Amino acid sequence: MTETTAGKSHRVAFYADICYDSELSPAYWIPPANLDVDVILLGGDIHYSPERLASMLSEIRRTQDSSTRIVVVPGNGEYVDQELDSSRGRYRAVVAAISNATWLDDESVMLPGGLRIIGSTLWSDVAEADISRYSEQLAGHGLKGVDDIRRHHDVLQHPFYQRWSRGELTRPELAEYAGQYRHAVVALADATASTANREHAEAERAHIALWDRFVRSVDGDTSTAPAEGTTQCVSAWAETSRPRS
Repeated sequence: MTETTAGKSHRVAFYADICYDSELSPAYWIPPANLDVDVILLGGDIHYSPERLASMLSEIRRTQDSSTRIVVVPGNGEYVDQELDSSRGRYRAVVAAISNATWLDDESVMLPGGLRIIGSTLWSDVAEADISRYSEQLAGHGLKGVDDIRRHHDVLQHPFYQRWSRGELTRPELAEYAGQYRHAVVALADATASTANREHAEAERAHIALWDRFVRSVDGDTSTAPAEGTTQCVSAWAETSRPRS
C-alpha cells in the first residue's frame, strides 16, 4: 500500500494474522526478497514466541535492503499463554537486536519524510456469552484463545471485587483499599499528563480530588505509604509515560 504525507509517498508492505506456531497456520513464509518499499510493517499475530519471531526477523533483514525499515506491532496472539510483562520485554529485546527495526506496543514512531506509525495491541472485546463458544472452537484444535488471558487478568473476577459486588467488604478493608489505590490514581494522572490528550489528562487529574473524597468517606488515609504491590502498579504507570522512539 502507499501512504502520502507532506507531498511524499511512502511504500508500505503490510502483513498480519499469519499465526505461525499453530497447526492452522500456513507453511512458513517471509516477504519476497528485495521489496521496493520503505517499510515492512508486521501488524500482529505473526509468531507466538519471541525467539521464533527473532529468527524470522533475522531472515527478513538478510533478504531486504538495509534501508528498509521493519516495524513490528504485536497482536494479542503474540502474548497467548505467556506472562504479559516478561514476554513484552523479550519481544522488545529481540526486535531491538535487528538493525533498522522498531517494536511498537502502545507507542508510535515518526519515520523520515513524516510518516507516523502508531502501534497498539488490539485486545478483543468479546461478549461474555460468546467467549466460551470461541474458546471451545479453538480448544478443538488444541489451542487457547486470547480471551483466556483476558479472563485470567480480569480484575472484576478477583475475590476482593466479587466480595465488593456482594456488599461483603468491611469498612476497614475499604479504607485500606482506598488509601492504596490512591497511589494508582495519582500515577495515572501523572502518566496522562505527558500525553497530547489534554482533556484526558485534566480528567484524570480531577479524579484525584474525587478519590480523596472516597478515601475520607470510608475513614481511609490519603497519605498512607504504598504496599509492595502498589509500588509495582505505580511503576508500571510511570513506565508508560516515558517517551519512546
